[in-house]
Amino acid sequence: ARALQGSTVHVCAVVAFPTGAHATTIKVAEAAGCVDVGAQEIDMVANTGWLKDERSSDYAADILAVRKRIGDGIVLKVIIEAALLTPEQIVRAATLASHSGCNFVKTSTGVYSKARVEDVQLLRRALPERVKIKAAGGICTASAAVAMIAAGADRIGTSNSIAIVWESKK
Repeated sequence: ARALQGSTVHVCAVVAFPTGAHATTIKVAEAAGCVDVGAQEIDMVANTGWLKDERSSDYAADILAVRKRIGDGIVLKVIIEAALLTPEQIVRAATLASHSGCNFVKTSTGVYSKARVEDVQLLRRALPERVKIKAAGGICTASAAVAMIAAGADRIGTSNSIAIVWESKK
């Protein structure tokens, strides 16, 4: 964070990785610690188990607790692991995340699944325009990245960015 001060590059940290099953107090402390040392964005893995168990109030409260602690000036991305959810659960996850103050809904950590175009499309339909979408997980080619953007993704998460840029220049 110190090395990037004054630049347009934001430092992001991931909390509750990879399962999202951490206690809320741990997520809040983890996010706060990251912000305290310079993170400008937090990617929070949501508790998929709570969503699947229909514990919507716990799911939303978890996200809201992190949002309240880090404040509105920090970008909050909520990772929902869309490929592990039904379409109805994806919409519920996105709606709860949106109502809890997130800036982005992110499709995946990349650990359990790959981003899917149909999930990005569903998220775009379900989310208000102010909430952005980050497609992440298994995006390895320029054509896959372009497909995600065409489906409604505002950002792409990939560990193949250099290869994608080179491929797109061909």
